[in-house]
Amino acid sequence: MQLLFPGKTKLIVKLMTIKPFRLLWLSIVSSIVFTQVIVMPMSILFHGKVRPDFFITGVVCSFFVSMVICYLLINLIKHVRESEARYHHLFEVESDAILLVDCETYRILEANPAALKLYGYTREEFLLLNADNVSGEPDKTLQGISTGQTQIPFRWHCKKDGTVFPVEIACSSFEYQGRNVHVAAIRDITERNRAEQQIKQSLKEKEALLREIHHRVKNNMAVVSSLLSLEAGKIKDATVRALFDESQRRVRSMALVHEKLYMTKDLSSINFQDYIKSIVSEIISLYRINTSAITTEINIEGVELDLESAVPCGLIINELLTNVFKHAFPDDRSGILSVHFSKSDGTYTLAIKDNGVGLPEGFDYNGESTLGLRLVKVLAGQLGGTLQIKSDKGTEAVVTFKIPDVI
Repeated sequence: MQLLFPGKTKLIVKLMTIKPFRLLWLSIVSSIVFTQVIVMPMSILFHGKVRPDFFITGVVCSFFVSMVICYLLINLIKHVRESEARYHHLFEVESDAILLVDCETYRILEANPAALKLYGYTREEFLLLNADNVSGEPDKTLQGISTGQTQIPFRWHCKKDGTVFPVEIACSSFEYQGRNVHVAAIRDITERNRAEQQIKQSLKEKEALLREIHHRVKNNMAVVSSLLSLEAGKIKDATVRALFDESQRRVRSMALVHEKLYMTKDLSSINFQDYIKSIVSEIISLYRINTSAITTEINIEGVELDLESAVPCGLIINELLTNVFKHAFPDDRSGILSVHFSKSDGTYTLAIKDNGVGLPEGFDYNGESTLGLRLVKVLAGQLGGTLQIKSDKGTEAVVTFKIPDVI
């Protein structure tokens, strides 16, 4: 610069710090250097001397080429610096602790303010540590990082004062200052773990309370059923006593729902395969059915219902099975009873079929005398479903309905 502009060095340097002049000066200097190094030697090589026209053309071309190149370089440097500033700002303000760790030595190369606050070290102290110095489980942490795990959901880390606390770590690798490094974003999950434990404890308490409620409802219904049984024993009229017995069965079928919920691990739904088997056993015991004469086939395809749907569905099954055992096989007639309960595309289908005597000619299940079947229709309507009864080589009752999936 002193050779090009004698005595003007300070002025030139000052002007070059001004942005509008920076590109111009860089272009002028680059073109002069290009002319001295390239144009003049080529002119001498091809013409034996420096030709003015060749020299001027070279200067002009090199000036404009230099201007374009310098413009691109200045913008590239500007974008790089802006990108560095942006990521440095993110590194500084990030609420999670961030550590840069050398891939080979596991030496900590950099730590953000959040890491200094979390672990209690100064930046100078951090740069003297290895990754295993902050880990409560050095072998596991280093193994997870070295094997390329991007997410480490749970590790124990250690603060400067010796306090051990749980963290989750997100890792990645890149090149930094000419070396391969791991960047680890570390989050203290102490409060989250504490909240999760409180939620689990609260759920456990509510589950115990809900289980106790089901148990007490079941016991109360058992008391009602026993009272009905005692009253029925005093009644001489067989028709009236039968009404009491049917009411007792209905109460028992509802109590059985609460009993199953009390006994199951999942209080939100009932496995209907076990429930239907229990109802069949109850009715067989009540009516003293000869089990050697009647074969029962139960096919339940993993159907589970919540309490709101299980009670009316249980009553429907109770009524339909009762009708089968009372009317389908008179005089100890042998036969087959099949119960099929399935779900397809959100639609539940309950089919109870027998190969018994079938329905009498002209039978109307909407008639006044068939209280049980009218009750089934009402309960099916409560579930938003329909009831169909067919009589062909026996009787088949089909109830279809839709309910929301159990979550």
